[in-house]
Amino acid sequence: MAAINSVGAFVLFLGKLTVVVATVFIGIEIVDLSDPRDEATGRRLKYEWAPVVVGGVIAYIIADCFIAVYGVRQEKKQIFRLAK
Repeated sequence: MAAINSVGAFVLFLGKLTVVVATVFIGIEIVDLSDPRDEATGRRLKYEWAPVVVGGVIAYIIADCFIAVYGVRQEKKQIFRLAK
């Protein structure tokens, strides 16, 4: 039973990692395609990686919340199967 739980936890982590990687790649493309120069002041975005990192962290938090709901559901199913 412990092997099933560890494999399940690893698969859920891979799901979170997939969401974060996709978000970071999309963020990098958006930063590369957009002109970071402000028209009014002529200033540029100094650290282009900062919004991408913040987006990745937020994506991980949201993915963790959604996948945690699935993880709790799977645990309840296992408990119900053991009770039979």
